Amino acid sequence: MTFGEYLKQLREEANMRQTVLADKLDIWVSHIGNLEKGRANPPPKERIEQIAAALSLTSEQKDKLSDLAFNERNKKELDAFKKPSSVDASLVSVDTENLISVPVFLKCPASVKSWVSGEIDRYEKISKTFTQGRRMFIMKIHGDSMDRAGIDDGCMVLVDSEKELRNGNIVVARVDDECTIKRYYKTDHKVTLSPDSTNPEHQPMVFTKANKIIIHGVVDSIYLKKVK
Repeated sequence: MTFGEYLKQLREEANMRQTVLADKLDIWVSHIGNLEKGRANPPPKERIEQIAAALSLTSEQKDKLSDLAFNERNKKELDAFKKPSSVDASLVSVDTENLISVPVFLKCPASVKSWVSGEIDRYEKISKTFTQGRRMFIMKIHGDSMDRAGIDDGCMVLVDSEKELRNGNIVVARVDDECTIKRYYKTDHKVTLSPDSTNPEHQPMVFTKANKIIIHGVVDSIYLKKVK
């Protein structure tokens, strides 16, 4: 059974129309339909909690729904990280004229517009086919706040600092001089940086317009070269 099929089953067992559930979740009814038909990616943990509350699910039903969402969402994301545009520097064979130096950071750079040489740990040579003229950098990840998305402590990610932000993107952000990697969601009044982690200690971070938050870029792929 898929996430969408199970969601539809639970909704019908609760004798609740799509429009009612959409109102409770404050989302478009069309999105409920897309979820049930498998046209939209299953939602993250905090949305599952909202669905469970709206449908008055038992803990067993919620856990099953959460597991289905986790398995389907992560498969799509991990497959995306393995797409041809993912970077496996140990396997890519290119001539030196087609290489470009990409800076490697062990923490967030101070600015997305100007990188200070002292902040750069080293450079990696990457094919221009991957960068396509975009301003990109590689950063080492610390912590397990995105391990359910396949991004583990100590791995390296390739970050596109020029990519247009979209809700659901995994981003590298600076918050109060601290670096974090989370999913990005924006509404008219707030920005939410949401973890995707097996560690329950990680909770969504909510910011208003008054809060200072700097998005350094969107994670393009996991950088697969082994780090010395």
